[in-house]
Amino acid sequence: MNIFSFSRPLFVCAMLSWVLMSGVAVFADPPGREVMNLDGAWSFQLDPGGLGEKEQWFLPGHTFQDTIQVPGAWDAQGFGEETDKLHHNYIGKGWYRKTLNLPTPWQGHPLALCFGGVYRSASVWVNGKEVGAHIGYASNFELDLTDAAKGNGTLDIVVQVDSEQRWEEDALQGCMDIIDGMYTSWGGIWSHVSLESRPSAHLRDLYIAPRTSPAGCTMSASVQGDTGRVARVRAEVMDAKGQVVVAKEQPLEKDGGIAVALDIPKARLWTPETPYLYTARLTLLAGTKAAIDEIKDRFGVRSIEVRGTDFYVNGSKYYLNGYGDDCVYPDTIAPPPDKQFYVDRLRVAKSYGFNYVRHHSHFVAPEYYEACDEVGMFVSPELQIGYPIFYTRALKSAPAMTLYRNEWTALLKRYRNHASIFDWCMCNEVWEGMTELAPDLYKIAKELDPTRPVIDSDGLFMPGFIDGTKDRPTLDFFTVMFDIVTSPIDNPTKFNTGKPLKPIVTHEEGNFVHF
Repeated sequence: MNIFSFSRPLFVCAMLSWVLMSGVAVFADPPGREVMNLDGAWSFQLDPGGLGEKEQWFLPGHTFQDTIQVPGAWDAQGFGEETDKLHHNYIGKGWYRKTLNLPTPWQGHPLALCFGGVYRSASVWVNGKEVGAHIGYASNFELDLTDAAKGNGTLDIVVQVDSEQRWEEDALQGCMDIIDGMYTSWGGIWSHVSLESRPSAHLRDLYIAPRTSPAGCTMSASVQGDTGRVARVRAEVMDAKGQVVVAKEQPLEKDGGIAVALDIPKARLWTPETPYLYTARLTLLAGTKAAIDEIKDRFGVRSIEVRGTDFYVNGSKYYLNGYGDDCVYPDTIAPPPDKQFYVDRLRVAKSYGFNYVRHHSHFVAPEYYEACDEVGMFVSPELQIGYPIFYTRALKSAPAMTLYRNEWTALLKRYRNHASIFDWCMCNEVWEGMTELAPDLYKIAKELDPTRPVIDSDGLFMPGFIDGTKDRPTLDFFTVMFDIVTSPIDNPTKFNTGKPLKPIVTHEEGNFVHF
């Protein structure tokens, strides 16, 4: 398995041309974007003594002694000492460097340095000047390099990654952190890195909200930069063969926002059994025809509803036949950014009859959700709050609570176009709910994506929820921990005390129900 293979992001349009510069591929992305792929070999050096900033390793000319592949965990690539749990493990700071030539046409255009994910935090310098920092290992982020690149044909990019957890501002802790017995950590740039040249007016945050009655979608986005150049916006939906099935143009709204509703004739609906995908494309237009920028993503036409004690998908009652995934990747440690890897795994799961997978306290690589969309597998991802002990610790720190909100927001924006995501879950087994946080997260989810159920915890104690006497406004359905000693089959009368108020999904003891 090649753990460094990857799928290109869907906002990158058809490749028109490419050239190699300093070992870096540059992909033309019409009409106004270009993307430089920065994956591959980077210069690298561990910093166990924490000397890098004091000795100014970020200045051009400082040489790093090793080479590392991006993306990937540094532990899985042989960096660090052997422990009783890992062949190689290092917790602390590691420094990455890549120097590249900036294409002449890019100079003077808005530039963004984009990271798919860094574990756990990062500080970034370009040509010796700090351009930004990020904390929150589950989210992607980008830094504006427009000013840093002015007057420079060469960019010297240095990234300091710190894998040590600072609990006062970062209380994220879930299965991606290798909990449950292992309780160890790792480090590195675990997802893709790219440099983008963008037009002076460009699109951001494409959201595709599907509907089934009538079948169609609403595309929304925002425009950044010089909106005075933009006169109109064109929205298109293409089928799986790339043929446009519906298109619509309208003037740009005065505030720079975009919302375009389209009906899709004879739409094919997405389900795990029929995972049909469309592509939505938005284009900014100067005048009537000249294209300034475009952005696109795949989506499925489908609806998920809670009606009484049942789930309905596309208007029909639906039974979730699911299993659990605890983010276990012994070869790579970090979730590999390899769609085919997940396609192969999910096909095995589907062969056993599963149509749903629950991710214990983690979001993974975008390639996972792309695979779920294609193969047909509902998935329930969770914010990285693995147990009440972590949440309780975060309650003592306002920055840690702020990071929970920020990561939740960023993750929903990143993944909400995926048809396969069944619900948004806030944590694992905080049985009585996160009363200080859950109302905020629930509101954020319903504002950013009203098309899915939301739950404040996967894992609830059975009394009350199973007999219809207990509920919470931040639970659209119940994930109940059945008695692992007495199953419903062994003692069915125990569960005949009343009717639940909402659908029940079994939590980690589902085998008792399936038998």
